[in-house]
Amino acid sequence: MRRGTQASIRILGVGMLVLGLGAGTAKAAGLKVIPAPIKQQGDPQNLYIVDLGLEPLTGAWLGDNVTFKALPGVDYSTIWQTPTGPSSPTKSWATDISNVTAGDIPNYSPPTPIPFGDITFTYADFTVPEYNNLSSISDRPLGRFTVITADLFPFLPPGYSFEVDWVANLHVLENGVWKAETFTGRVTFSIVPEPASIVMLGVAAAGLPALLYANRRRRAA
Repeated sequence: MRRGTQASIRILGVGMLVLGLGAGTAKAAGLKVIPAPIKQQGDPQNLYIVDLGLEPLTGAWLGDNVTFKALPGVDYSTIWQTPTGPSSPTKSWATDISNVTAGDIPNYSPPTPIPFGDITFTYADFTVPEYNNLSSISDRPLGRFTVITADLFPFLPPGYSFEVDWVANLHVLENGVWKAETFTGRVTFSIVPEPASIVMLGVAAAGLPALLYANRRRRAA
């Protein structure tokens, strides 16, 4: 994991990630953003986790980037983790935090002030990856990105959620030519019950008919 901001990237090469389609296949280009449930740890801090991927006919060129706007609890001491490890589809990303302001936790009462900041992930791979999916119609994953909030939060209840806008500067293939294009969207982060809680609920539900049957037997006796 890394902390703080990094220097801006100088575009020195032609490194890019590309996913194309075979002739005659049409599908919208763009960025796929898949959030995981918010994880709370420590005092607590929030972990925002997203899996990013390229839609067909979309490329991530050196210097292209994705920004999540006004993320609650993010300031200049925020910790993050970008894709890493031998199984990761990408490995080289620079990270920058900017536009830090103050406000209240969204959709939460009582009003609780925290910082808000933009976090930008910039593709920084100076090598040209292998193009082994040029004829595939499936999406191409970029990997998992994690942000750990710097500020202490109250424990947020199950079902809590908020929305964040994102902006992606990528490249798209149009008529055989790669062109820069900006995509925008919105992602919802939410808290769901822990898997152990769900399992316990399932066990309790499964045992309920047997318990009711036993009660009926006792009453009949």
